[in-house]
Formats: sequence, structure tokens, C-alpha cells
Amino acid sequence: MVERVDVRVAGVILVDPLGRLLLQLRDGNTQVDPHRWCLPGGHVDPGEDPLTAAHRELYEETGLKVEELRLFWHGKAPSGQFPGAIGEFSTFYAPTSATDEDVVCGEGAAMRFVDAADVPSLEFGRANGEIVPRFLASPQYRQLVGSIDPHLDRRTGVPVQPLADRYVVHMRAVRPVGGGGPSWGAASCAAGAYLRT
Repeated sequence: MVERVDVRVAGVILVDPLGRLLLQLRDGNTQVDPHRWCLPGGHVDPGEDPLTAAHRELYEETGLKVEELRLFWHGKAPSGQFPGAIGEFSTFYAPTSATDEDVVCGEGAAMRFVDAADVPSLEFGRANGEIVPRFLASPQYRQLVGSIDPHLDRRTGVPVQPLADRYVVHMRAVRPVGGGGPSWGAASCAAGAYLRT
């Protein structure tokens, strides 16, 4: 027996350089999960494959394009279309360098990057309430977060390490302590030393 599917949906999880997820707050002008958080995404049109739909919906709702989306999850779950509706969901993910300023809120009340630590306090729609926490606990998310520059503060993006820990410093001349003329040659700068200009 073939299980029925009432609606096919494609969603996208974008992870920014700080490990935050792009989420949409739905407005009150929708039958499906009004005033709840969800992923950018939407219906897969007849004759359209889920990957194509994910790219299309992402652009329509956010103005963003990504080169490669990878499949995170595909399965069936209750849909909010009508009582008892079954949805077939395809959820894709990708890293992005986009910021909140790059995002165009093409649909819903708001669209913004949300810190992973804030996700449990949000009220999600049906399927998204299961998919988003599952993604945050996944090896795929850990791999993306592991590639984040460890020298950035995860909330602000501001460097937190001294410059000397991050850059090779080349000096043209060194003036010995106590005076004297410049001495040409190599100089070392201890790790943890702050540079002044």
C-alpha cells in the first residue's frame, strides 16, 4: 500500500559564519503555523524536484542564492495544510557568508539569523520543530561549526585573539632597548603580544 502524500515541501537550513541559522517568523496571513518560526522553504511545484524547489523558495523568500545545497533529511510528517494532512519534506543545508543585512524578507513577519543557543526558546511550526533541533544535534552541523574561525566571538564576529597569534609580523628594523641605532634583521614577537600602530 502506498502511503498518501498531500503536500510536498522543501526547506533550507543556512548556517552563517557564527553558526547561526537563518529562520523565518511566519506572519498571521497564513493557514500553516501562523506566528511561528520555520525554515525558509515552501511547496514543491508539480513536475519540480525538491532540490530545485529549495533553491527557488530560498531565493523567493530571502533573495539569497547558494551554489550547493546538501540533503539533510527527507521523510513524511504531519503537515499543517489541514487536519490529518501528510507532508513529504526535503530539508537541505548549506553554509553561507550572508548577514541579516543581505536577507530580503520576501515572506513572513521577519527573517533573521538566530543563535543556536536561542533556538529552544522559539515556538516552531510542526515539522520544523523536529527538524531544526535534529539538525543542531547532527554531525552535519558540527562539521559546519567546526569550520568556523575559532578566533571569532560567536555572537559578534569580532576577533577575540591577539593579532600576534593570528598573523606573521615582519619588521624592517629593531631598535635595541636602551637606545642605539636601528639593527637590521629578524625580530620575534611573542604569542599573546598586542600590536600597536
